[in-house]
This record gives sequence, structure tokens and C-alpha cells, in this order.
Amino acid sequence: MTKIKTFIQLLAFAAFFAFLFHKQSIGLNLFVFDFGILSWLVIQAKVRPKTNLSFLLIGAIAATAIAVLLVNSAFSIFINILLMMSLAGWLGLRNSKSALLIGLSAAENLLRSQLQFFQSLYGLVFAKPENGKPVSLARKITIVLTGLLVVFVFAGMYAAANPWFNDRVSGIFTWIGKVFETLSNYVDEDFVFLLIFGVIIGNLFLFHFRNTKLARIEATLDDHLVCEPANENSATGQWTSNAAIMMLAVLNLLLLWVNLLDLQNVWLYFEWQGEYLKQFVHEGTYMLLFSIGLSIILVVLLFNQRSASFQQNKMLKALTYVWIAQNVFLVFSVGMRNYWYMSYFALAYKRIAVVFLLILLLYGLYSVYVKVAKTRSLSYLFKVNANAFLLVVSLAALPNWDAIIARYNIAHYRQSFVHFDFLASLSDKTLPILDLSPEKLEEIDQAQRQLFFFEDNYMSAKSFGEVITKRKKAFVTDWQHKGLFSWNYADAIAYRRLGANE
Repeated sequence: MTKIKTFIQLLAFAAFFAFLFHKQSIGLNLFVFDFGILSWLVIQAKVRPKTNLSFLLIGAIAATAIAVLLVNSAFSIFINILLMMSLAGWLGLRNSKSALLIGLSAAENLLRSQLQFFQSLYGLVFAKPENGKPVSLARKITIVLTGLLVVFVFAGMYAAANPWFNDRVSGIFTWIGKVFETLSNYVDEDFVFLLIFGVIIGNLFLFHFRNTKLARIEATLDDHLVCEPANENSATGQWTSNAAIMMLAVLNLLLLWVNLLDLQNVWLYFEWQGEYLKQFVHEGTYMLLFSIGLSIILVVLLFNQRSASFQQNKMLKALTYVWIAQNVFLVFSVGMRNYWYMSYFALAYKRIAVVFLLILLLYGLYSVYVKVAKTRSLSYLFKVNANAFLLVVSLAALPNWDAIIARYNIAHYRQSFVHFDFLASLSDKTLPILDLSPEKLEEIDQAQRQLFFFEDNYMSAKSFGEVITKRKKAFVTDWQHKGLFSWNYADAIAYRRLGANE
């Protein structure tokens, strides 16, 4: 009975999903779907947050669902979907304190839940009834359909091999073909696809499993690293720590040199000469970020050893703290490079992403400092940084970045390059911001020609205005044909403002 009840819930889940998303774009439907799942899990007593991570995960789902409804950016939708998949993973690892382990549980659940569905379905249909118990209706239907399928397969092969037999049964096959053709006129293929997809998603929550393997692994992990001086060769440990001291001393001197040059050329005396700044920001930033990542790995490798010669060496720790502090300054220098880039070339997705990446790197360096100072383990680093990643990415999904970019870039046309090609590719919700008068576009064009010599390589202000005009008409027409479940606040406001401008 429990299996039948589960399959009834699954069909209801799939029907609910198909009803919300059939011939609709993502908006109100995803918001309703998220809170519908959360409500169902609460009613079923499957969601009882206990750890800080569980509160963070459920709060992030709720916040990004609201962001989907209000902002409706592709990033907020993507993060919300990932969080919902992580929730299905959390159901099998509820006491976990690590977002990384929940992510691994979610990835495993994505496959195993589907296999569990087919195993349960097979057990429901083909399970042998007990003595005296009647054959279930599902089993009868399956046996009949299987028999008919076998008959039609062999009949088709015989008809293909024997022309006289084909003449006798061709009328039957023709009639069957007409039946399926008639049915196709009444069956919505998109709805059927959504039903199937709804079953796949429903399996994540209805056929999830308790991940005992990951639970056992987490139970063995300890945030503290215990030294084992009894097993240590004192001479080898001392020599190795001295070599590490020399290496860190040299690395600190090299990084000090780099930081002094950045202080001079990036912080104090930076001057833009009209160039693209690609080497200054793109290649330079990526290489510096890579070096910071390697620095973190280096410190982790040095202080993940259970050697007292490393963990209790004050000189080595002091040099490590200086190394971490210099890397913190390097992070801010990368941020300064990004600032100058945004000052002269305005906002873009990658430039905003760099800011959030720098926040994560700063926290990563702080967590490495804690590891060294308090002798924390590698599992501690993975746990706290994975949780920080979950928090930062969720927060990054909340703002309406397209609108922020559009407003900033248009407002700063007198000092920043206006990349019309990029602005023309922003989402429809920015159309009221980008809907500029010919006079304003001409004013922007004149200002840009005085500032930048490479403007002719990109879309002109006039062409930009023509593109936005076409997009306005297409957006208004498309919005008028959208259903209730496609509604979202950002596009609704854009439609109302565009209507007011007509």
C-alpha cells in the first residue's frame, strides 16, 4: 500500500509540475513550485532543520525563489534549481554540516533516485501475489500490454517477410496507424514531456535515500588536526621545517616586491592611456587569482602535516601569517585593477563576478589563517569554504544585475566606454532603461567619440536605438501572450513602463 501511495503522490507531483510549466516561461510557476515542495516536505515531516547549514539551505531556496519572481534573471533561476537539487541531497544527509557533502549526496541522488523508481515500479507491477491474493489491476494491464506488444512485433516481422500475409493484415496495421494519428491530435506532446520530466524531478524527493556512506565518512572527520610527535623523526622534521622557512622567506620577498609595484602602479600612480586594459585586467587578474589559489594550497600542504616541527614552529607560523597578509593585499590589488577597469569600461558580468570571487578568496585566506593558528584539519577548510560558497552564490543571485549594469553604464557615458553591443544583449527587463531618445543617443555618441578612439569597432548609437526599438515591439507582443504562471515582477514593470512611453 505504501508503494501505491508513493506512486500516486508521484503522479500528482508530475501533473502539478506539467500544469505549472506547460507552455509557460519561468516566473511565478517556479516560485509556486518551490514553495509547494517545501510545504509538502514540511507536511510530510521530511524537513526539520536542525543545523546551521540546513537553515542556510532552506533560507537560500526561499530567497532565490523570491528573486526568480521579482528579478527573474537567468542566474537566479539557475542557482535556485541547483539549490533545490541540493535540498534533495540534504534529505539523505540531514545532519551534515558541510555543503560539499550535501552536493555530493545530491549528485549521487540524481542517479540513484531514478534507479530506485524503476526498481519500485518493477516490484509494484511484477511482484508475485501471495497465496489466495488476487492479481493486481496494474499487473493485469502490464501483462496484457506486454502480450499485445509481442504479438504486434512478430506480426510486423511476418508481414515484412511474407507478401501474402502482408496483404491479409495490412488493413489492421493501417487502422492502428490511423488510431495513433487520431490520438496525436488530442494528446499534447509538450504536456506529456513535462509529465515525464516531472516524474524525474519527483523521483529526487520521493525516492531519495539515506546516504549512510557519506554519513559514515563525515562522522570520521575532525575539525582539529592532532600532532603525532611520537612517530616523528626529529632530525628530518627540523630539516624540513627549516627548508620551509627559507622557502616562505624568499616567497615573501618576491610577493613584497610585487605588492610594492602594485602599490605604485595600481594604487597611487595609475594613469589610463586610452588602451583596452586587457593585459592589465584580464591576463593580470587571472594570473594573480591563480597565484593566490596556489598560495592557499601551499600553506595547506605545509600545515596539514601532523608534525610538531611544523605545527609548533613559531618562525614558520610568523612567515606564514605575513604570507597570508600579503596575499590579502594582493586580493585588494586585484580588486583595484577591477575597479579601474569598471571605471573606464563600465560594468559587465565578469567584472561583477570577480568581486564575489575576491570575497570568497578573502574568506578562504581567513580560513587558512584559522587552520594555521588553531591547528585545524583539511576537512574543516573544505566545510567552511563550501558553506561560504553556498552563501555568497545565493546572495549573488538576488540582485537585478541586468538593470544595475544598464543604469550604471548609461549614466556614466561621459567617463566610461558604452559597449552598445553588450547592452543590446541584456534581458528584456532592461528595455525601459535602454529605451533612449535619438537626442540622448546622439549625445552619448558625441561624448564617446571624444573619449575613445576605438568606438568605430563596435555598434553605433543609431544601430543600438534601432535594435532596442525592434526588441520593444517583440517584447510587448510576447508579454501580451504569456500566461499567468509566466508572470514576474521585473518584466511586468518593464511592460508597464514601455506602455506608458508609447
